[in-house]
Order: sequence, then structure tokens, then C-alpha cells
Amino acid sequence: MKQVALSLFCLTLLFAGLDSATASAQISHREASGWLFASTWFSWAAWATLVSFPVLSLWALLGRVRPRSVRGAARDAAFLSFIVLGGPVLVYAGLDASLPAGAGGGGLLSMGAVLMAAVSIVGVVAIAAGLGRWAHLHGLAPLAGAAGLGLVAGMVDLSGGGVESPRAGAAPADAPNLLLMVLGSTRASSLSLYGNGRVTAPRLVERSAGMAIFDEARATSVSTVASSLSMLTGTYPGEREQRLAVGGSGAPGAPTLARVLGAAGYRTAAFVGSAALHGEGAVGEGFEVFDDQVDPELCRTRLWRMVHGVQSILAGLSPGLGGNGRPCWFKDLARPAEDVLASAANWIENGDSRPWFCTVYLADVGWPYRPSAAAAVRFVAPYDGAVDGYLFESNSYRSSEGVQGESLEEADLQYLVDLYEAELLELDGKVDEFLQQIEAAGRASGRELGSLITSDHGEALGEHGAFGHGGLEEVQVHVPWLLKAPDGRLRGRRVGKVSGVDVAPTLLAFAGVDRAPSMGGLDLTSTVPGSDRVIVVEGGVAAGAEDVNRAVYRGQWKLLLEGATASPETSLLSLNPEVVGEGEMSISYPEVVEELRSELRTMREGWAGRGEPPAR
Repeated sequence: MKQVALSLFCLTLLFAGLDSATASAQISHREASGWLFASTWFSWAAWATLVSFPVLSLWALLGRVRPRSVRGAARDAAFLSFIVLGGPVLVYAGLDASLPAGAGGGGLLSMGAVLMAAVSIVGVVAIAAGLGRWAHLHGLAPLAGAAGLGLVAGMVDLSGGGVESPRAGAAPADAPNLLLMVLGSTRASSLSLYGNGRVTAPRLVERSAGMAIFDEARATSVSTVASSLSMLTGTYPGEREQRLAVGGSGAPGAPTLARVLGAAGYRTAAFVGSAALHGEGAVGEGFEVFDDQVDPELCRTRLWRMVHGVQSILAGLSPGLGGNGRPCWFKDLARPAEDVLASAANWIENGDSRPWFCTVYLADVGWPYRPSAAAAVRFVAPYDGAVDGYLFESNSYRSSEGVQGESLEEADLQYLVDLYEAELLELDGKVDEFLQQIEAAGRASGRELGSLITSDHGEALGEHGAFGHGGLEEVQVHVPWLLKAPDGRLRGRRVGKVSGVDVAPTLLAFAGVDRAPSMGGLDLTSTVPGSDRVIVVEGGVAAGAEDVNRAVYRGQWKLLLEGATASPETSLLSLNPEVVGEGEMSISYPEVVEELRSELRTMREGWAGRGEPPAR
């Protein structure tokens, strides 16, 4: 029994150290937490405790089946401990590497997954047999060396420490500070500034007196990542995909707003509240600091990924284990606004005299719709219906409906709107406190603030049968756009069409910095967009791919193109309030359909000629 206990203890240290080191290596853009190894070891120790009984049982059984010496007992203890303790994690790691993202439990039965599982199992058995042979020859002393190796590996931090922005020179003494505040999943129609009868954001209404309010703003995509990249690079999702298609995976990405401002002497940082945005991706390019620690770093370890994988599979088998759409322990995929804003404020006030550019992404509005009790009391009426804030992901939601949500009644949908708008009210106060704090800090340092408040996309709450942000309904793409100039010269309402691609050139104009050649969009400090301006919204998971949905806007018209680019299904809608209820109008206005399709072709052709030629 002592041999088993010692084997499990030593192998726990080995696996924990290696797991911690590989997890830290995944964090290339910032330093890992000092608690990563400790939390990883604790998790492996808990796992070892759980498997100790089967290991002891098998070890005792082998001793009964065949006589063995002390060295033989050590061999069996090392072999079984490695198989039972590390085997499941190593096999799952192989499966995880072989499955595409989002494959789900069904992918486990694919030929590639089965083959990888077989190879992983053979590899685990071979290593365990070698370790058992080693223990038979030398006793358990080598396992103590393995434990020491684990301790050393656990103390190794392979994470990065951020990036150094190129410094072409100091920024001007009067260069303004710049803030891009993205209120995730915030639809314009739920704000009183855009016609909602409720004052869901009273602080924003007060603040808007000193800002320009753009009435016709659209996100470039209903994907958080794609829309965020458009704001940071001044490019459409389709433009970026086209660049990759021409130049291959080695083609340089479009320079980001952070990269350009860093080269102009700004310090740059991003603070995000959603796991969809992380510094290893393209959105982190150019930022000196990218604070994306939404979930504990423990969630990056191989052991915890196995635990989460098993939980996800079990959730698919039993609704009671679904965790209301979040079955994984310690993995919320979001962090509250107060944490994100506190981190951003600390960075802004860190004593660095350079002007700063800060991007803040808040994920407090949107699914799950769970406002605090204090906020809910303002808008949420008593309700005892079929849904709760987790909507279709709720463990309690039961329906045999053919189309998700078709059985919901008006009272159910209103309840969802109430919850959503109570979230907006709650977030409004937190954002305003943050803005007051950083404005005061800016005035103390002699710098004015230029800021933009917008969203990555909207949110559907049953309108036209849509939910969430997977489609191109107006509630999903029409977003708020409030712009504050450092000198206060931009005020009042603007009626022209604006897009996420206008963010980068506009903020660069505030700083007096030239845009990168690849950046499209308009500088809204010097350009007044017209109502006939053509803008595009791209939908789908792979926005910009050939098989993607698009909406082309011009004037009162919205052309929907669904499916492959070569032969999409088309629908023409009018945004004119007097005719908006007339539905699909492409048969009545075929010339408008052709004009808008031609405008899209012209736009896509123009993407190829903008910026530096892609490397081959």
C-alpha cells in the first residue's frame, strides 16, 4: 500500500508540474498568475485521491493473482498509478487535439478521433510499462526524481509579458487620451437615445449632451471577434478573409489601432470581460497590455480540460447536468464589469506620463439575462412563465417545439426584454463611475479624453422569431455609436450611416496620427456620412467566408444575401418606417437589388487594392 501511495504522490507532482508549465506556455501575451502551479497541483491531488481506491484495488488484485517481490510490488504500483492517474488525461489530450473546435461529443466517433484514441492508449500503456520496468529495477527512488522534475517544471513560467510597442518618438504634449468602450451585445433599440420608451441608461443620456450621437450605426458582423477586429483594423471581415485567401496563412494582418498608436508614442491596453476575446488572437496584436483573464488559468490545464469535456458530454446526455448552459466548473466565460473597469482604471492611473489608448469590452449585457435584484426591481414585472434568464439553455426549459422559441408568448418575450434592459440599467451606472474617474485623472495630467461608446453587435429577444445574435435582424446589427471629441466640438445627432470600420480612422484623427494604408472607413471628425453611403454587415460563424450571409445597406434599403457569394438567395427590405411592414420587396424593385449587388461587388474589388500587397 505504501508503494501505491508513494507512486501516486510522486506522479501527482510530475503531472501537475508539466501540466502547469504547458498551460503557462499558452499565455504568450501576459504573465501567468503565481498561483497556477499551486492550483494545478491541488487539482491533480484531488484527482489522485479520487483514483486511489481503484489503483489500490487493482494493485491488491495483482498481488493475489501472482506472487511478487517488493520490487514487483513497486513495478505494479508505478504501472497502475501512471495508467489510472495520467492515462485518462493524456488520452483526452490526444482526442482534444484531433477534434476541430466545436465538434462536440459526436466528433468522438469519427475515424480520426478513434485512431487518435487508439494511438494515445498504446502510448500511455508503453510509457507505463517502461516506468514499471524502471521501478522493478531500481525501486521507487526514480519516482522521487520524477517528482523533483515536476516541482522544477511547476516553477518554470513560460508565459509572455506583453509586447513592446514600437516607439517612433514621443507623442505631442497635448496628445489626448483615447478610449474605446464596447458594451457587448447592446442593441440600439433598447436605449432611450434611440427611441426606447424606457430610460435604460440615464447616465449615458446625461453624458450624451457633450457627444455626437449617430443614429444609423451598424456593426460589421454579429460575431464578437470579427466585429472587434473591424473596429481595431478599419477593415471588413470579408476583406480580411480575402487577404488571407490571396496571401495564405503567412500573409501579414492589417495593422491594428493599438499598433499604429503605439508607434506614435501612446501606451496601449485592452481589458475584456469575455472569453471570446483573448490576447493570443489577432485582437491582441499591438497592445502592450491585454488583460483577458476571464476564467482561472487552471482552466487551461490538461486535467481541467478533461474535466470540462466530460461535464459537457454529460450535459448533453442529461438536461439536469447542463448547468443552465454552463456545465463546466469555474468556467463562466465572462467576468463582471466592476472587475474589468477596476483593472482598466488601475492601468490608466499607473503614473506613466504617456498618453494612453484603452479598449474596454464589457459582457454584462446579453445572455444569460440575470440582472441584480436592485436593477430588476425597476423594470421586471412579476412573472411566472416558461422561461428564465438562461432562456433555452436553462435546465428547467422544456419544449418539443420544432422551431426554438415558437411556443413563447408575448408575456414571455416581454420578460426577456425586461431582464435585458435591467442589465443595461445596472451597467450604465458602473460605466459612468469609471468614466468620471478617468476623466478626472486625465484633467489632472493635462490631457483631454476622446472616446467612443459602441457595441460589437446587438441582441434579438424574439423579434421575428430571432434570439441572440446569430442573424441579421436590425436588433442584432443596429448598435449605439456615441462619440466624444477631445475638444468637445462634435455634438448633436448625426443621421448618416456609420460602421465599425470607422472606429480606427476616427480615433486616429483625434490623436493626429495618420491611418495605416489598409484602413478603410471614414474619419468622422472631418467627414459627414450621407444616408446613401453603402455599408455591409456580415453574419455567420466564419464571417467573410464564401458561404456567409450579408446585409448591404444604402439609403432606405437593406439587401439580404444568404448563402454562397456566387448565387445567394436575396431579400430586399425597406427601413423606411412608412413601408417597413410591407416585407420582402425584391420583386417590386429588381433594379434596387441589382444596384446593391453591384455596390457590394465594387466594394469587394476595392478591398484587393487597399494596403500593402500580401506576402506570398
